[in-house]
Order: sequence, then structure tokens, then C-alpha cells
Amino acid sequence: MTPLRRMAALSRRESCRQVTQCNEFTFLRVEKETSTLTIQTQQPHNSSSVNWTLLYLKSPMSKDSAIHSHLAMDVSRVLQINLNPDMLKAFKTLSLVCGDKSESVRQNLQNTLGNRILSVNKEICDNFSALKARYDDAMDLLNEMEKSCSTMSNHLRDTRTETVKLINQIAKLRKQIEYTENSTSILNNFLSEFQLKAEELDALKSSTNENLSPNFFHAIKRAEQIHAAAKQLSLSGTNTVGLSIVENMAEVMRSAFDTLYHFIQTQCRRMTSETVSIGLTLCEAFMTMQKRCTIFEYSLEEFCSARRSFLIHIFIDSLSKSSDSRIKPIESYSHDPLHYIGDMLALIHQATVNEKELLLSLLKLCDKGVLEKYIPLALSKITDGLSRPFKIRAEQTLARPLGPVILYQLYVMFHFHLTTVGEKLSKQSELRSCLDDCEQLAMKLFQNCLNTKVCSILKKFHACQSDLVPVQGVSELLQLLRDVLHTPSGTTVLHADDKKRCYSLVFASVIDPMLQTLTMYSTDLSPVDFATYMLNCINAVHSAVAMYEFSNQRLEMLQAQIEVHLGNVVNEMANYILNKVGLTEAYKKALDNNNSDNQRQSFQLPSPDFNSSLEKFYTFLNSPETLFMPQFFKISSPTIQNKVKGKTIDALIGVYDKIQNSFHVARHLSEIKALAALATNQK
Repeated sequence: MTPLRRMAALSRRESCRQVTQCNEFTFLRVEKETSTLTIQTQQPHNSSSVNWTLLYLKSPMSKDSAIHSHLAMDVSRVLQINLNPDMLKAFKTLSLVCGDKSESVRQNLQNTLGNRILSVNKEICDNFSALKARYDDAMDLLNEMEKSCSTMSNHLRDTRTETVKLINQIAKLRKQIEYTENSTSILNNFLSEFQLKAEELDALKSSTNENLSPNFFHAIKRAEQIHAAAKQLSLSGTNTVGLSIVENMAEVMRSAFDTLYHFIQTQCRRMTSETVSIGLTLCEAFMTMQKRCTIFEYSLEEFCSARRSFLIHIFIDSLSKSSDSRIKPIESYSHDPLHYIGDMLALIHQATVNEKELLLSLLKLCDKGVLEKYIPLALSKITDGLSRPFKIRAEQTLARPLGPVILYQLYVMFHFHLTTVGEKLSKQSELRSCLDDCEQLAMKLFQNCLNTKVCSILKKFHACQSDLVPVQGVSELLQLLRDVLHTPSGTTVLHADDKKRCYSLVFASVIDPMLQTLTMYSTDLSPVDFATYMLNCINAVHSAVAMYEFSNQRLEMLQAQIEVHLGNVVNEMANYILNKVGLTEAYKKALDNNNSDNQRQSFQLPSPDFNSSLEKFYTFLNSPETLFMPQFFKISSPTIQNKVKGKTIDALIGVYDKIQNSFHVARHLSEIKALAALATNQK
């Protein structure tokens, strides 16, 4: 039996009847209620399995419950000892040390152990008291820590709650910040699009009538863009901001354009000298004004007024004064109409060209449509001041007794400047109306003077002389025609249509009355003399008219009249020659035979007369001019003489052909034609 078992048996020998032996350890458990002691045995280290044995000890628990309770406590205390292998070895060693195992030794050992246990327990109690004090302190500290942790937990919970709230607020604030940033960006973009910048407003406000800020035009352009965009914005119908911006920009632009107008007015009023310098700022000012027609016209009117005053001053000074001692004033040439009127027109023409160049320089930055519309109007207003002084002097000059040549030259001069100067002016220009009136007056006076001159020459006409050459009046009229149409300015200045119209007018005014008068004074002449005389006169006119262009129609009319009179001369010449050779009666009988319905009859004419007439005819063909009428040699044109000669011989050959068809003749028609051709080719 082991010592432990023995100790247990000794302590409970009074209550336990039997103890079952176990291999290594025995654990006991006292059940108070059933008065049963249960002993458990266990072998935890030597094998993987555990064997349990329960022993039920029946003892009279009722006799001494205190002993049983004490025993149970002892056993329980003993059994609660954790016997590990090292302790078992210790117990075995102890058993070996104690060789004598008597009761006294055991008792002493037990007492010693008990005392030792007591001392150990006392020491443990003392240590435990200190430990308990430290434990209590630790517990107090833990309680305080628990309270602190609880407080911290509450604070943490509250902080978490606050943090959640703060996070939610931060999220809301972030959304608000994002919304605010977007709104700010939109507002900034809106303001940049629909509001002038500070420097632009300063540029508009700092400009004066004398000087404009460098950014003035950019600011006006920007204001116009904002005004247009705001106007488009206001068309949405739901946005009233656009209307406010439109009104604001309209006020800004009104003030800016008012400043710009006064600047232009100040600059233009200084342009009253011959040398004018137009700066880029003034050009930009007119370019900016071009979209506002009313104020643009007012600004342009200021420029026109200044230049009109300057032109009037220059024109009057040029008439009465001279800038150079070597050049006389224009009024000194008033006795010479062409020089006088020409100098004034040249001055007007040069002034118009210079003012147009100045206007083009002033409006060079404007649109092409603005140039086309306003330059003629502005140039008309500038030159209108010249119309009255020029018209008075021109009418005074035209009122003098001038000849048709000078009047025609003046008309050409007026027409040229009306075309060149008038095309630069508007249709309602006073200067253009003045030049047009002078042109019409010059043309009217020219027609009257030409008709008067022609009538005065026609009054000198008389009956022709025996030589049938044109009278002196024809030469005078043709010379008048040449003097008028040979005007250098008339041949180079006038356009084709105007030249054609003038030539037709001159031809009608000179040639038609002349031919009518020639016919009237030739009524007493014989037909052949009349025809020859008219041939000479019309041929002279034809030769004079043929030198000029646009005379085709008139030449055709003259040629037709020449042909008529030439035919009359040929008929008279043919009859005259037939009478001379004695074939007139034979020709009449041949015509009668050809016109009768009967067959041709060959009858014998008096052989001597008919044959002698034929011989004379043959002789005539050899030298035809021997039998020509005297009027033939009075024809002044060799060309017409040759035509008369050729047509007369052709007419006589036709007569011979009819005679040959009616009578027997010796020579054939082909032989006669050969003789006629030979005679015609003779000089």
C-alpha cells in the first residue's frame, strides 16, 4: 500500500469499510447527501486510455457527520493536489530517504509536514494578504479603469455619433462646395461672356474727344458681342437677365459711341488743309461706326462739311488768285471759253479724284458694301459746293456768241467730265446735275448755232454755173462739217455711242438741208444737167463723209442718190448716142416687133440709112467718147465717169441685141461685146 493510501486509510479508518486498490492514483469524493464516498482512480500518463473505478463506501454517516465532513475535506484537498510525474518521483525519493517507516517516524514526519504546511500556508496567507491588498488595489485600479473605459466608450460612442454626423455634414458640405464651385464656374463664365472686364470699362471711360484709349475699340467690340449674345438670350422668354444685360450694354455702347462721335467730329474739323493725314485710329473709328448707319452718316457728314469748305475756298482762290507767280488765275482766261471752262473742269476733276482717294483712305477698314454705298454720297456732298460758282461762270460763257465748233468742243468737254466725274458721284449729286445741265445747254446751243450757220451759208447758194461744179456754199458746209467733226477732244474723248449720236446729228444738220437746197436751186436745169450737177455735189459730200466712222448709214443714203442720178445720166447719154448714130427709129421698131404676138417678120429697111447707122455705131464703139454728151466731161469724179461710160455702153449693147433679134445685121453680138469691152478698158 502506498503512503498516500495509507494516509487516507488512517484518516478514514473509522468510516470506511473497504478501499479498492488502484494502479497509481486514487481520488475520493464524498457525497454528503448520500453518505457515499466515491474514489476515482486515473492513470493519465502511462497509457492513452483511462480506467475508472468507483467505490461506494457505506459507513454510518449518521454517527458522526463532522468526522465525515472533515474527512471529505481532507480527501478533497489531497485529491486536488496536481500530482505530476516530477512530484511522484519526489515522493518515491522521499520514500527511499525515510528508511524507517515506523509509526512514530510517520507521525513525526506528518507533524513536520503539517508544521511545514502550516508555515507554508501562513507564509502563503501572509503573501496572499499582500497579494490581496495588491489585488484590491489592482481591482480598484481596474474599476477605475473600467469606469474610465466606460467613460471613454461613452465618449467614443458619442464621438462616433458625432463623427457620423460630421461625416454626413462633410458630405453635404462637399456637395455644397461642388455645387458652389460649379455655380461659381458657371457664374464666372456667364460674367465673362455677359459682362465687360474692369480694364475694358476703364478703356471706355478714360477716352476723351481728343484721345482714345488703345483698348477702346476692343471694348466697344466686346460690348457689341455681349449685347448680341444677351439679345439672343432674352429670346428664350424665361430669362429676364438677358433683357437687363441688353439694356446695360445698350447704355454702355450709347456712351461709347457718343465719345467716338465727338472724337471723329474733333478730328474732321481739322481737315481743312490741302495736306491731310488720316491716322489709323480715325479709320478704326469709322469702321466701328459702320454698323450704326445714322451715327455713321453724321460722322461722315462732319468730314464732308470740312472738305466741302476747303474745296470751295480752293476753287475761289484758283479763280481769282494764283499760288505761283508764273501761273495766271483762271479768271484771266475768261476771254478764251475753251481754256476758261477747261481749267475749271480740270480743277473739279482733280479735286474729285483727290477727295475720293482721301475717302478711300478714311474708310479703308470698312466693308466693301459700305464703300460702294457711302463714297458716292460723301463725294457728292463734298463737291456740291463747287456746282453753283462753276454753273454761273459756265452759263455766262455759253451765253456769249460762240461758233458751232467751240460749242461742240465745249459740249464734248462737258460730256467727258460728266462721264468721268459723274460716275464717281451719286445720281442726286448737285455737281452731276450741274454738269448735265451744262452739257444739255451746250448741245442745245450747238444745234441752234449749227443750224444758224448752215442756214446762213445756204442763203448764199445760187444756181449752178455752166461747168456744173458744186457752188461755193457746198465747200463751206463741208468745211464746217470737217471743223466740227475733226475736234481732237471729240474724236478721242467721246464713247462710241455718244460719238455716233453726235455724228448723226451733225450729218443731219448739215447734209440734209444742203441737199434740199441744191435740189431747189437746180429745178431750172435740164435733166442731164441736173443729174450731172447732183452727181458732182453728192459725190463731194460722199467723199467728205466717208472719212468718218459711224457714217455707214449716211453713206448708203448718199450712194443710193448717186445711183439714181447716175442712171438718169446713163439714160440720157444712151438716147443721145442713138440719135447721133441714127438707130433710134430702128430700136423703136425692134421693140414693137418684140412686143407683138405675131412671128418675127424680116422686112427690108432702107439699106443705105440702116447700114450707115450701124457703121456709125461700130465707129462709136471704137472711140466711144467722140459721141458722148458734153455733160459727161463735166462729171468731177473719174470713178463716176467710168461708171457712166461703162453703163452707157452696156445699155447700147442691149439696144443692139434687140435690133439684132429683129433685123439682119452684119456683125454678131459677141463681136460687138468684144469691141465694147475693148473701148471700156481704154483710158
